[in-house]
Amino acid sequence: MELKEGQTVAKKDDKKALLNEQELEIKQDTVEQKDESSAKELSIGERKVRHGIFSTASVIVVIALVIALNVFLSSKDWKYDFTAEKLYTLSDATEKLVNSLDKDQKINIYFLNAQSEVNTVYKNILSQYEKLSKMITVEYKDLELYPNFAADYLSEGQSAAENDMIVVCGDRYRYISSSDYLTQDYNTGGTTVNVETRVTSAIDYCVSEEISKVYVMSGQGEQALSSNFETGLTNDNYEVEELDIVSTGGIPADCNLLIINAPTVDLSEGIIQNIEQYMENGGKLFVVLDPTKMYKNLNGLLAKYGVKVEEGIVIDPSAGYYMSNYPTYLLPTVASHEISTPISNANLHIVAPVSKGFSVIDDVKDYTVTDLLVTSAESYSKIDTESSDVAKKDEDIAGPLAVAQIVTNSDDKGVLFVSGSSSMGQNDIDDYVANANSNFYCNAVNYMAEAQSKISVKAPTVTQNYAVFSAFASKMIMAIGIIGIPLLLIVLGIVVMVVRRNN
Repeated sequence: MELKEGQTVAKKDDKKALLNEQELEIKQDTVEQKDESSAKELSIGERKVRHGIFSTASVIVVIALVIALNVFLSSKDWKYDFTAEKLYTLSDATEKLVNSLDKDQKINIYFLNAQSEVNTVYKNILSQYEKLSKMITVEYKDLELYPNFAADYLSEGQSAAENDMIVVCGDRYRYISSSDYLTQDYNTGGTTVNVETRVTSAIDYCVSEEISKVYVMSGQGEQALSSNFETGLTNDNYEVEELDIVSTGGIPADCNLLIINAPTVDLSEGIIQNIEQYMENGGKLFVVLDPTKMYKNLNGLLAKYGVKVEEGIVIDPSAGYYMSNYPTYLLPTVASHEISTPISNANLHIVAPVSKGFSVIDDVKDYTVTDLLVTSAESYSKIDTESSDVAKKDEDIAGPLAVAQIVTNSDDKGVLFVSGSSSMGQNDIDDYVANANSNFYCNAVNYMAEAQSKISVKAPTVTQNYAVFSAFASKMIMAIGIIGIPLLLIVLGIVVMVVRRNN
């Protein structure tokens, strides 16, 4: 009995010891769990701190990089012209001229206005000249500060005005009024800007030793030169003047080039003799034919230089060689030549509406005829121009045919240019092809005048259009821009923030 009681006591003690051990293990597990939880909380806190530091450092680095990049780009003054027509990029003609300046030909361009008041378009264009050459300097003269600055450059009765320009090189200068480079269209409210054309022309004038003279023949019902073509000649610094050979009795000695522009009647034998004499003395001839007229004497003159004028009017049914549904409105291939290559390089099309066709007379000595504009192999010259059936007949002359040619002499100098389309130079046609036709004509003149630096595609015009709004509409637009849009952005920001917090 006593042994059993002792055993019972021992068992109770063992149970107590076991319970104590279990309680100790539970406490140790609890402590370990608390330690692990504390460690986890500490780890999460450390990660948050590290993430915050990293984010802050990243923001600082990005801001520093943006500032550094901005400073670098500002110092380089890099700009890119995103306009499709490259309106703020100087043309090849300007680059040729400026790059040909001698070291002693320093050009000063004075713009008569405070620089802060000058239209950004004008400043952007003028700044390109300074970038192109160190020989060119642009200065802005505020007339309120320099009221008498332009006095020495004005003609009698002329007065200086804001936004006028003066281009000076040594003792030569040209005054450009704002009306010379700005044309207002009162129908659309737009303004056409020709800053580069006028400035480049003025530079060319200032550095040129002589001014070539172009005479335009009159008295035979000739078509007047289009304003586009004549303006192009004037901008290339040719002095253009009319000439009636019958009344003057001949061609003046100062005639560098004679233009015969689509006479309505054939030239008399006396006029032909005057032209032949002029050509023998080194003259240059620019001829445009009226395809609806017959010229026995004039065609005979052209034949002496290897140009054969084909009978009829050219029709080209090949796809891509005519405009819309008009196979007489030709889109000829532009041949590779100094005159025409700038046109094709600029991806421009030349259109020749209703044209005579030309071929080459091979047995002419001392002269070489080169086709500049050529129709397709499927083209033909329609003999019966009164017929409503434009299909090719047996009597029609097979193509390809030239619609413009240049003739050079044995010294490889251009002496004769001929075009078969009297409509080609007209403004409405020329405007349709971005002045490609007038550029082509001017290039032909420059080629024969041996002014290679002027052979190019002239600078495009910049058109500024203005929207007209009522006073109420103007206030609404201002309110939307200043208040409405910022308020909308703030509301959107608040909505995004609330949505993120709820999530």
